[in-house]
Amino acid sequence: MRATAEIVPSARVIKVPSRLALQVNTLTKCPPWCDEACWKSCKWDARLAMMLLREDADKRSDLKPWLATLPRSFSTPVMWADAAAAFGAVGYPALSAAVAMQRAEWDASRATAPGSPSASEWDWAMNVARSRAFSGPFTPSTFIGSLTTLFGASTLAVLYAVLVGGAGAADQAFNAFLAAVVFVLCNDFLIGPRFSAAKRHVLCPWIDLFNHDGRCGQSEIAYEYFSDAFAVRLDPESGGVGAGGEVFISYGARTNDVLLQYYGFVQPDNPADIYAVQQEQLLLDLNAQAPLAAEALPALAAAGLTDAAAFHALSAEGAGDSALRLARLALQPSAAAAADQGKVPLSPAAEGAVLSALAGVAEARLAAMPAPAEAAAALAADVPSGVMETFVAEKRRVLEASASELKMQAARAAA
Repeated sequence: MRATAEIVPSARVIKVPSRLALQVNTLTKCPPWCDEACWKSCKWDARLAMMLLREDADKRSDLKPWLATLPRSFSTPVMWADAAAAFGAVGYPALSAAVAMQRAEWDASRATAPGSPSASEWDWAMNVARSRAFSGPFTPSTFIGSLTTLFGASTLAVLYAVLVGGAGAADQAFNAFLAAVVFVLCNDFLIGPRFSAAKRHVLCPWIDLFNHDGRCGQSEIAYEYFSDAFAVRLDPESGGVGAGGEVFISYGARTNDVLLQYYGFVQPDNPADIYAVQQEQLLLDLNAQAPLAAEALPALAAAGLTDAAAFHALSAEGAGDSALRLARLALQPSAAAAADQGKVPLSPAAEGAVLSALAGVAEARLAAMPAPAEAAAALAADVPSGVMETFVAEKRRVLEASASELKMQAARAAA
């Protein structure tokens, strides 16, 4: 998306009527063209993919101009011939497992999808849904719908007053109408948005064309109640956009793992990025830093940390909460179990030792990763080497920052 004229910060740059969007939510009933068992078993992305394929096959669809803009091929990891080998070559197994799970889910949902789509058709629709949809809270009413409800309530009130007659009937009818007004207002503005657990996922023409910039964190895609439309407002803090400049929004605080897996690109200097370590590998790395005590595994089991395939995060801020908890219980099992099962810091000396060990883990993971150019040279032809080179460089940056931060935290804890 490019600006044809200068755009000021926080400006609303596009508004699309909701009737043009493909939408699903947790309350959406199974459409008549889909088997109910299939609909209930599928997640939001597969439901959107089904709807997208129907629109794409409909020659009379109002969405044809938008459909013509969509890419017909994708280079996301799920489309690579051997994603496991690619991520093994760059020393990052976390995405191997994630992509394998993604492929299994996509194949399972295709097997029950209406119309028996081919593998290429289904992969196309799923890639579009995962890379272009956005989500937000859902309330079942619209402004027009609420006006219709109030019109019906007012009509019933008038009929009641006329048919029953008398001042008492008029008062009762008016009170009933006021009760309807209060209910509609509360449901639309208070109860519905605040307390509803329903969440909508939206594939909206034209809004999906905006590219991501994590620095535009306060940009907003919102449903506008009174116009029944979806609109985009720019980040008020990131400055305006000059004529001819590209207009960016933020897709949210996405790690490079998520951006690469579902969008096919990597953001340099991504503040939300992490290095994910599988629990089994993290325990092995911790053991290399300081041999685990015999009480470590029972302490982890008592805390419910028994999933060897679970992932824990190292980041530029140090280590994630689950990584810290695991490390405390593994390295200081008795003290950590007493300190709320490893959820709170230990004594200064023990906490410093845990943080120092995690810093050593970050350094060990960094040493195990190849240099970006070396990693890119080892990839298969169908893997975008430039993207993977940036991916590896970013993971190395995160690990370097994590090790440095954890060392400083260890020094402060032990002081």
